[in-house]
Amino acid sequence: VNYSLTNWSSYTNDAQPETLINTYKVSFGGFFRPDYKSYNNFLARNFYRFGAFYKTEPQTIAAEKIDNYGLNFGIGIPFIKQRKVSFANIGFTLGRRGAQTEITENYLRMTFGFTFNDDEWFIKRKYN
Repeated sequence: VNYSLTNWSSYTNDAQPETLINTYKVSFGGFFRPDYKSYNNFLARNFYRFGAFYKTEPQTIAAEKIDNYGLNFGIGIPFIKQRKVSFANIGFTLGRRGAQTEITENYLRMTFGFTFNDDEWFIKRKYN
């Protein structure tokens, strides 16, 4: 669970004056990994991630605040690189921005990344 508050009302921009409101974000999430020691079931070794969020934007439309909310889903697929377990991560976000305003945006965001686990640089060498 995560909560953050940002004080945008004290922000000033002399080049383009604008009025911003304070924002907040509430999010929660977790993951599930069925069996990380499984040798015969590939799907049991994956990380399955999930989450949800609600946040407000600092801009307003016709004195109405812009809300942004959505759901997150992801999977971490393990692979072996140089005898270390690393992960390919795929994530999806389904969201809606500005639901109660004149402009409403539904979006789908896909992210893709890698996590390489290499702890050998922590080992002190005997010889240079």
